[in-house]
Amino acid sequence: MTTHVDVETRADDKVAVIQSSLGQNRSSAPTSTGLQLSQEIERLSLNHVNSFTTRSIATDAVLLGITSPDLKGNFDDMPAASTGAAHLSMIDAIARQHPNWKVEIMNSCIGIEEGPGVATVWITLGVSGIPQEGFEDVKRESVYIITWKRVQDGRWLMIEQRNVRGPGRSSF
Repeated sequence: MTTHVDVETRADDKVAVIQSSLGQNRSSAPTSTGLQLSQEIERLSLNHVNSFTTRSIATDAVLLGITSPDLKGNFDDMPAASTGAAHLSMIDAIARQHPNWKVEIMNSCIGIEEGPGVATVWITLGVSGIPQEGFEDVKRESVYIITWKRVQDGRWLMIEQRNVRGPGRSSF
């Protein structure tokens, strides 16, 4: 049986279990390991997003340790990077170059399938300080999607980041 846990976190930090399992033997609640794992992956994902605003994305040892060397970044209005380190470095450079660019986490949710070792975190962001002339005062929303994969040694790594609508307006 594949355990599947969906957890949603809202801006008020309340956690609600949406769906606890899929398969023949449906359980009424996830195992504590499943829920703890979901919460940990979601927490790490939110810390990753917060590192954009704190400008610590390229220096956070925990963040660097959970990023796959082969991470794929797919942002609407940013060039693709060839490695995970290059992707984080590019985001860091943009953040440092545009000090008014901020992201605020509005809500998030996670879907995790422990059997195949795949998790996806969806985060709705409020974006302000868009780094393009005439758009500095614009506030809007973006959806940030982080895909995680359990690797052979049992660790979970971020393997893909997608941003629907991107972090700005094709200004990079």
